[in-house]
Amino acid sequence: MTSGAGKPVLLAVDDDEGMRDIIAWAGRRAGFDVRTTGDPYAAVEMDTSAIDAIVLDLAMPRMDGIAALRQFASRGCRSHIVLLSGADEAILRTAAQVGRELGLAVAGHWRKPMRVVELVELLREAIAAPSAPAAAAGPVLTAADLGRGLAAGEIVPHYQPVVRLATGEIEGAEALARWRHPEHGLIEPSAFVPLAEGAGLGLKLTEVILYAALADRAAWRREGGGPEALAVNLPPDALTDLGFPDRVSRTLENLGVRPEKLTFEVTETSVVREMAKALDILARLRLKGVRLAIDDFGTGYSSMEQLRRMPFTTLKIDMGFVRRIPEDPVSRAIVRRTIALGHDLGMSVLAEGVEDARALDMLREAGCDLIQGYLVSRPLPPAEFAAFARSWAASLGGGPFGAPPAAR
Repeated sequence: MTSGAGKPVLLAVDDDEGMRDIIAWAGRRAGFDVRTTGDPYAAVEMDTSAIDAIVLDLAMPRMDGIAALRQFASRGCRSHIVLLSGADEAILRTAAQVGRELGLAVAGHWRKPMRVVELVELLREAIAAPSAPAAAAGPVLTAADLGRGLAAGEIVPHYQPVVRLATGEIEGAEALARWRHPEHGLIEPSAFVPLAEGAGLGLKLTEVILYAALADRAAWRREGGGPEALAVNLPPDALTDLGFPDRVSRTLENLGVRPEKLTFEVTETSVVREMAKALDILARLRLKGVRLAIDDFGTGYSSMEQLRRMPFTTLKIDMGFVRRIPEDPVSRAIVRRTIALGHDLGMSVLAEGVEDARALDMLREAGCDLIQGYLVSRPLPPAEFAAFARSWAASLGGGPFGAPPAAR
């Protein structure tokens, strides 16, 4: 998207004429062809396909900036958006999150009065940042397709390593479902797990992944590569089936796997469907020695109440907090205090979504026990995971963990 002069286009939306002039000056210094308006209604009606970046004031009398964000999102706006306001930092941060939740490319926010040179730099960064992705049409999948895929063995686990920070060793792996579809190739779980749960196939999917993961684990142990501990996600369906704990126990006994080597990960929201049954099932799993992790901690509405009620052994900090800790002091404070809370309750704490060395250093300083994320490895198919685990173990001592960067 460029203007007739070959420059990227910036739209400044602010009801204050003087502020529009300042934004326009900063925009031109950053290399933009600048357009301005004091009317947010006019702004949201524009064809934004020709606009690379929008600087949007939050506090405007006719339409506030958050309402404007909603209108931009409804029209499929892909422009980079920079928010400005005299409101406090918490409001700006929340408004930016609203925009991102709506699928907009919010490039940053700035509190007025700001230094113009800093706005110039922010606008230059916006030019280089990727645009909001256009909605992609994925394959149309049905419950019947999924049932056929489950029966045909097309649903398989990939494994993401879990590393203990104190030693750098791979302590376990989370088994994550993938669908090897004969027509559409490898399908990510976001495209079929909600379908499974809506069609009553969530428990079947979990048991398929569990049995496949235990078989892979046995192969790794025979070959001398791969960890003992496995984690598997537990859907709401499993927390309504009172026979599930006994089936798990029999499977582990038949395969010679110690129960403490298996962790079921439970999201906060999955236990509220039938609370009495969920408590029954989780308590019996723990009695049998299986470990339990509360997943995506902090994203639900009753985190503390779930910790009080449920016999969890591990607390997983949601990646949304972890990814922001290098830049966001609020996320950093939440993560530090969550780690302390988990330890006070006698739980191990695992941070997911670790993607850079700065986050790793902060987690280590805060006393986090375990991490997983792309800094270590993406989820890998079984054979690749076993090879990666052997390479990692042989290379401890270099880099942030010792694993060769090419393997990540």
